[in-house]
Amino acid sequence: MHSYKDLLEHGTKISHKKLNERQASVNPDSPVAIFYTSGTTGQPKAATLTNFNMVNMSQAISQHLGQYFTRLCAPIPMFHIFSAVVGVLGIVLSKCQIIFPAILPDTVATMRTIQEEKCTALIGAPIIYRDILNHPDRKKYDLSSLIYGATGASPVHIDFLRELQKEIPIKRMGQVYGMTENAA
Repeated sequence: MHSYKDLLEHGTKISHKKLNERQASVNPDSPVAIFYTSGTTGQPKAATLTNFNMVNMSQAISQHLGQYFTRLCAPIPMFHIFSAVVGVLGIVLSKCQIIFPAILPDTVATMRTIQEEKCTALIGAPIIYRDILNHPDRKKYDLSSLIYGATGASPVHIDFLRELQKEIPIKRMGQVYGMTENAA
Protein backbone atom coordinates (compact mmCIF):
# COMPACT_ATOMS: atom_id res chain seq x y z
CA MET A 1 0.00 0.00 0.00
CA HIS A 2 1.23 3.50 -0.81
CA SER A 3 0.11 6.80 0.59
CA TYR A 4 -1.29 9.32 -1.86
CA LYS A 5 1.45 11.74 -0.79
CA ASP A 6 4.15 9.16 -1.65
CA LEU A 7 2.59 8.58 -5.07
CA LEU A 8 2.57 12.32 -5.79
CA GLU A 9 6.19 12.65 -4.69
CA HIS A 10 7.17 9.70 -6.87
CA GLY A 11 5.43 11.34 -9.83
CA THR A 12 7.51 14.50 -9.44
CA LYS A 13 10.67 12.47 -10.03
CA ILE A 14 9.51 11.17 -13.41
CA SER A 15 10.03 13.25 -16.54
CA HIS A 16 7.03 14.57 -18.47
CA LYS A 17 8.20 12.54 -21.46
CA LYS A 18 8.05 9.30 -19.43
CA LEU A 19 4.66 10.24 -17.98
CA ASN A 20 3.29 10.97 -21.47
CA GLU A 21 4.65 7.65 -22.76
CA ARG A 22 3.03 5.80 -19.87
CA GLN A 23 -0.26 7.60 -20.38
CA ALA A 24 -0.24 6.81 -24.10
CA SER A 25 0.35 3.11 -23.32
CA VAL A 26 -2.91 2.82 -21.33
CA ASN A 27 -5.66 1.21 -23.38
CA PRO A 28 -9.02 2.88 -22.61
CA ASP A 29 -10.79 -0.44 -23.27
CA SER A 30 -8.68 -2.47 -20.84
CA PRO A 31 -10.48 -3.74 -17.74
CA VAL A 32 -9.52 -1.73 -14.67
CA ALA A 33 -11.96 -2.86 -11.96
CA ILE A 34 -14.64 -5.41 -11.11
CA PHE A 35 -17.53 -4.11 -9.02
CA TYR A 36 -20.21 -6.35 -7.59
CA THR A 37 -23.72 -5.04 -7.89
CA SER A 38 -27.34 -6.03 -7.52
CA GLY A 39 -28.13 -2.88 -9.42
CA THR A 40 -31.26 -2.51 -11.48
CA THR A 41 -32.16 -6.22 -11.49
CA GLY A 42 -31.72 -7.01 -7.78
CA GLN A 43 -29.65 -10.09 -8.70
CA PRO A 44 -25.98 -9.98 -7.66
CA LYS A 45 -23.50 -9.89 -10.54
CA ALA A 46 -19.95 -8.82 -11.32
CA ALA A 47 -19.54 -5.85 -13.64
CA THR A 48 -16.13 -5.41 -15.24
CA LEU A 49 -15.38 -1.78 -16.01
CA THR A 50 -12.72 -0.36 -18.28
CA ASN A 51 -10.53 2.70 -17.89
CA PHE A 52 -12.90 4.52 -20.23
CA ASN A 53 -16.01 3.45 -18.26
CA MET A 54 -14.65 4.81 -15.00
CA VAL A 55 -13.35 8.11 -16.35
CA ASN A 56 -16.41 8.66 -18.54
CA MET A 57 -18.83 8.15 -15.61
CA SER A 58 -16.81 10.43 -13.39
CA GLN A 59 -16.59 13.09 -16.07
CA ALA A 60 -20.34 12.99 -16.76
CA ILE A 61 -21.15 13.35 -13.08
CA SER A 62 -18.59 16.13 -12.72
CA GLN A 63 -20.06 18.04 -15.66
CA HIS A 64 -23.61 17.74 -14.34
CA LEU A 65 -23.05 18.04 -10.61
CA GLY A 66 -19.53 19.39 -10.14
CA GLN A 67 -20.81 22.87 -9.36
CA TYR A 68 -22.18 21.49 -6.07
CA PHE A 69 -19.07 19.51 -5.16
CA THR A 70 -16.90 22.30 -3.75
CA ARG A 71 -16.46 20.28 -0.56
CA LEU A 72 -17.87 16.78 -0.95
CA CYS A 73 -18.54 14.49 2.02
CA ALA A 74 -18.27 10.83 0.95
CA PRO A 75 -19.22 8.59 3.90
CA ILE A 76 -19.29 5.43 1.79
CA PRO A 77 -16.55 2.82 1.31
CA MET A 78 -14.14 3.45 -1.56
CA PHE A 79 -14.75 -0.07 -2.86
CA HIS A 80 -18.30 0.96 -3.81
CA ILE A 81 -18.78 2.32 -7.35
CA PHE A 82 -20.45 5.49 -6.06
CA SER A 83 -17.46 6.40 -3.90
CA ALA A 84 -14.88 5.28 -6.49
CA VAL A 85 -16.38 7.31 -9.35
CA VAL A 86 -17.73 10.37 -7.54
CA GLY A 87 -15.32 10.44 -4.61
CA VAL A 88 -11.94 9.13 -5.69
CA LEU A 89 -12.03 10.12 -9.38
CA GLY A 90 -14.02 13.24 -8.57
CA ILE A 91 -10.94 14.71 -6.91
CA VAL A 92 -9.27 14.89 -10.31
CA LEU A 93 -12.22 15.84 -12.51
CA SER A 94 -14.27 18.09 -10.25
CA LYS A 95 -11.20 19.74 -8.76
CA CYS A 96 -12.88 19.82 -5.40
CA GLN A 97 -12.08 18.71 -1.90
CA ILE A 98 -13.37 15.26 -0.98
CA ILE A 99 -13.69 14.35 2.67
CA PHE A 100 -14.06 10.73 3.75
CA PRO A 101 -15.33 10.92 7.37
CA ALA A 102 -14.50 7.31 8.25
CA ILE A 103 -13.47 4.04 6.64
CA LEU A 104 -17.01 2.68 6.91
CA PRO A 105 -20.28 4.60 7.29
CA ASP A 106 -20.47 6.36 10.65
CA THR A 107 -23.38 8.74 11.20
CA VAL A 108 -21.77 10.88 13.89
CA ALA A 109 -18.49 11.14 11.95
CA THR A 110 -20.48 12.17 8.86
CA MET A 111 -22.45 14.88 10.68
CA ARG A 112 -19.30 16.14 12.41
CA THR A 113 -17.46 16.25 9.07
CA ILE A 114 -20.26 18.19 7.38
CA GLN A 115 -20.24 20.72 10.22
CA GLU A 116 -16.46 21.07 10.65
CA GLU A 117 -15.53 20.99 6.96
CA LYS A 118 -18.57 23.02 5.79
CA CYS A 119 -19.34 20.35 3.18
CA THR A 120 -21.46 21.54 0.26
CA ALA A 121 -22.44 18.08 -0.97
CA LEU A 122 -23.13 14.65 0.50
CA ILE A 123 -23.25 11.34 -1.37
CA GLY A 124 -24.47 8.01 -0.09
CA ALA A 125 -26.98 5.21 -0.10
CA PRO A 126 -30.44 6.04 1.30
CA ILE A 127 -29.50 4.41 4.62
CA ILE A 128 -26.81 7.09 5.16
CA TYR A 129 -29.48 9.79 4.89
CA ARG A 130 -32.02 7.80 6.92
CA ASP A 131 -29.48 7.36 9.73
CA ILE A 132 -28.81 11.12 9.77
CA LEU A 133 -32.54 11.90 9.85
CA ASN A 134 -33.17 9.46 12.70
CA HIS A 135 -30.07 10.21 14.77
CA PRO A 136 -31.02 11.61 18.20
CA ASP A 137 -28.14 14.14 18.09
CA ARG A 138 -28.76 15.41 14.54
CA LYS A 139 -29.90 18.85 15.69
CA LYS A 140 -26.62 19.32 17.58
CA TYR A 141 -24.79 19.52 14.24
CA ASP A 142 -24.90 22.37 11.77
CA LEU A 143 -25.62 20.76 8.39
CA SER A 144 -26.71 24.01 6.74
CA SER A 145 -23.67 24.15 4.43
CA LEU A 146 -25.15 21.28 2.37
CA ILE A 147 -26.36 22.48 -1.01
CA TYR A 148 -26.63 19.14 -2.76
CA GLY A 149 -27.22 15.53 -1.81
CA ALA A 150 -27.00 12.52 -4.11
CA THR A 151 -28.32 9.14 -3.15
CA GLY A 152 -27.86 5.86 -4.96
CA ALA A 153 -27.54 2.10 -4.53
CA SER A 154 -31.30 1.62 -4.15
CA PRO A 155 -34.45 3.46 -5.19
CA VAL A 156 -36.05 6.05 -2.91
CA HIS A 157 -39.51 7.53 -2.82
CA ILE A 158 -39.98 11.20 -3.72
CA ASP A 159 -41.45 11.83 -0.25
CA PHE A 160 -38.16 10.75 1.33
CA LEU A 161 -36.22 13.18 -0.89
CA ARG A 162 -38.59 15.97 0.12
CA GLU A 163 -38.17 15.07 3.78
CA LEU A 164 -34.39 15.35 3.41
CA GLN A 165 -34.73 18.76 1.80
CA LYS A 166 -36.97 19.92 4.63
CA GLU A 167 -35.36 18.33 7.69
CA ILE A 168 -31.61 18.55 7.11
CA PRO A 169 -32.12 20.90 5.05
CA ILE A 170 -30.46 20.06 1.78
CA LYS A 171 -31.32 22.56 -0.89
CA ARG A 172 -31.27 20.07 -3.77
CA MET A 173 -31.48 16.25 -3.80
CA GLY A 174 -30.82 13.85 -6.64
CA GLN A 175 -31.03 10.13 -7.13
CA VAL A 176 -28.56 8.09 -9.18
CA TYR A 177 -28.78 4.37 -9.77
CA GLY A 178 -27.56 1.71 -12.16
CA MET A 179 -24.15 3.37 -12.38
CA THR A 180 -22.28 0.08 -12.41
CA GLU A 181 -24.18 -1.67 -15.19
CA ASN A 182 -24.67 1.47 -17.23
CA ALA A 183 -21.03 2.51 -17.37
CA ALA A 184 -20.30 3.40 -20.95
